[in-house]
Amino acid sequence: MTRRLVLGFVALVLLLVAVLGFVRNVNLLANLRAHDAGHATSQARLLLGLVQSADAAGSPIDSAALADAVDDSERFEVRRGGVLDAVATGPEFEGGEGRYRPVVASASSGDLTVRVVESAAGWRAVLAVDSAPLTATLLLAVLGAAAAGWLMARWFARPFTRLAAAAAMLGRGRFDLDLPRSRVPEARAVAAALEASAAALRDRMGREQQFSVHASHVLRTPLTSLRLSLDELAHSRLDADATDATRRCQASVDELDTVVADLVGMTRRGALMSGAEVPLRELAASLAQQWADGLLGLGRGFSAAVEGDLDLTLTPGPVEFVLDVLLEQARDEARADGAGAGAVRLVLVGAASSVVRLEVSGVRPPPPEGAGPQDPTDRLEQARSLVRSLGGRMEGRPGGDGVSVLLPPR
Repeated sequence: MTRRLVLGFVALVLLLVAVLGFVRNVNLLANLRAHDAGHATSQARLLLGLVQSADAAGSPIDSAALADAVDDSERFEVRRGGVLDAVATGPEFEGGEGRYRPVVASASSGDLTVRVVESAAGWRAVLAVDSAPLTATLLLAVLGAAAAGWLMARWFARPFTRLAAAAAMLGRGRFDLDLPRSRVPEARAVAAALEASAAALRDRMGREQQFSVHASHVLRTPLTSLRLSLDELAHSRLDADATDATRRCQASVDELDTVVADLVGMTRRGALMSGAEVPLRELAASLAQQWADGLLGLGRGFSAAVEGDLDLTLTPGPVEFVLDVLLEQARDEARADGAGAGAVRLVLVGAASSVVRLEVSGVRPPPPEGAGPQDPTDRLEQARSLVRSLGGRMEGRPGGDGVSVLLPPR
C-alpha cells in the first residue's frame, strides 16, 4: 500500500506540473506573439513613413540604408509595385516554423509596401529563463508528494495493521482483541466482523461446557442410581439365574457409563483453533521471555520452568490470555509494594492426563468463586470465566501463595 500511494501521489504531481507547464507555455507564447506583432506593426508604419520621406526628398532608401535601421532579429523589406526594392536582415534573424514561426507585419501606401518580419528565435530564451527555478520547484513538489503519499499510506495502513494483528490473535485462540477505532468504513467493517467472530467463539465454548456438564449430570445420575440398585440386588438373596442377570446388567451399566464419559470427554478434546496448536516447550519459552520483559525494572525476581510432557500441543491463546492477566496483576503488585512484592515463579506442566497446569507463585490468589458479586469487566474474572468455559479451573495454590490453573490442552 505504501509504495502504491507514494507512486500515485508522485504521478499525480507530475501530471499536474505537466498540465500547468503546458498551459504556461501556451499563454506565454501567445503573449510573446501578441507583443511582437504589435511591435512589428509599429515598426512597419514607422518604416513606411521613413521610406515616403526619403522618396519625397529624392533619395530613395536602399538595402544599405535599411541595414542601419534593422534590429538584430528583424528583417525589413521594401517593395514597389510588387517588386522587391530593398531588403535588410539582422545577424540573429531566423526563419523558424511551427510555434516559433516569425511574426509578420506590413504597411502600404499606393504601390509602396513595407514588410517587417520579427524572428521568434529569442522566444526560446524567454521560455527557458525560469528553467532552473522550475526544475527545483518540480523536485520539491515530487519530494513533497512522496512524503505526503508515505504519510497517507501510514495513516491508512495503521488500522489494517492492527486488524491483521487482531486476526492473528483470534487465530491463536485469543478473544480479547485489540481492535482499532477508525473512521475508515472498511476498517470498521473488518473490526466488527472480528469482534463478532470472537463473540461467537466464546459463546460456542460456553455452550460446549454447558452441554458437557448437563450431559454428564442427566446421563450419569440415573446410571449411578441404577448401578446402586443393581448392587443391592446382587447382594440380596436371589437365585443363581437372577444373580447372573444382575451382574450382566451391572456390566452393561458400566459400559454405558464409559461411553457417556467418552462422549462428554469428546466435547472437551480437540484443538480449539485447528492449525494453531504449538508444543508446550515452544509456548513456555515465549511466555517466559514475555514475563521476564514485563517484570524488568520492577524489583521482582523471576524464574520459569516447564515440566512433564513438553511435546503436548495446545492452542496458545487461552494460556496466553490467562497469563497476561496474571502478569498485569504481578506488575500492579510490584508498583504498589515495590521490592517487597517478592519474586515470581512461573511453572508450566504438561500432565500425562492431557491437562496443562499453570503454577504462578508470588502473586495474590484470586478470591474464591461465589465469594461475592463478580464484576464481568474485571480482567481476573474474565480469565476465570474463560478457564471455566474450557472445562478447567482457576484457584489459589495451597498455602495462599499464587495461582494454580488447570486447562485441557485444546
